[in-house]
Amino acid sequence: MSNYLKKLLILVIFVTSFIYKTNKLKADENFIPVAVFNLECSDCGLLVSTLNGKLIAKNILNKSETFELYYLADSDSTFVLKSKNSGKYLSVSNDGLCKVDSSEINEGCFFELSINNDCSVSFKAVKNGKFLSLNTNGDIIANSSYINDLEKFDFVFYSKIKH
Repeated sequence: MSNYLKKLLILVIFVTSFIYKTNKLKADENFIPVAVFNLECSDCGLLVSTLNGKLIAKNILNKSETFELYYLADSDSTFVLKSKNSGKYLSVSNDGLCKVDSSEINEGCFFELSINNDCSVSFKAVKNGKFLSLNTNGDIIANSSYINDLEKFDFVFYSKIKH
């Protein structure tokens, strides 16, 4: 097993145990809860949010989207993202439009997660084979064949801490 895979496995085990203890995510027979987090665009530092269900990263919004990441059991690297705010799943259409509007998991909801050398992450939509990317107007769409700066995101881990 490569060092990369060992580090990823350790991260998954640590985060999964943390999530079970703090957020009480429910697993079913097909999906294993992995993490609760906000996403930040690595290139511009803006937090990912939604506007009318559409995935965006714009500095005009004050509230970021909190996601739950679920691992698809019996897969190599397939995940789904669910909004904690709305309870809906992130899905990608054939043209790459990303929306948080799906009440049930469908073929547009599956993503492959890549951990980049700089510890950022990138999400590849299984439906169209393209990476999520921040475009010039602040929309996040799945339209990139390669990972560059605009396809990199950082996890901002969410915690239910009561003060």
